[in-house]
Amino acid sequence: MYEFFVTDRFEASAKGKYRSLYARVQKKAVLLQDPYHACKSELLRGNKRGLRSAHFDQDLRYIYAVCEECQRQGWQALTGCPQDRCQTLTERTVVFVAFGSHKEVYG
Repeated sequence: MYEFFVTDRFEASAKGKYRSLYARVQKKAVLLQDPYHACKSELLRGNKRGLRSAHFDQDLRYIYAVCEECQRQGWQALTGCPQDRCQTLTERTVVFVAFGSHKEVYG
């Protein structure tokens, strides 16, 4: 099982516009069991390189990074992860970056 860290951006969107879904968002612990394959997870490319996307439902997505993958590949600068965060979180941590509709998270 992986630990989790929630960014301010993720928490704002999950508790804001998607407040009614927040309890379900928190229960999606399957991502913490297997962040590489659960919920149709995929590694992103382009300006989101180093991050992963997973389905919450048909339109809503989680955007996150897996610390062990990010550190192994040297993607910290790509994912925007501050160095001090890498020093305080374990490798087996999933960092939840964004939550929202396909349009919201991909721009």
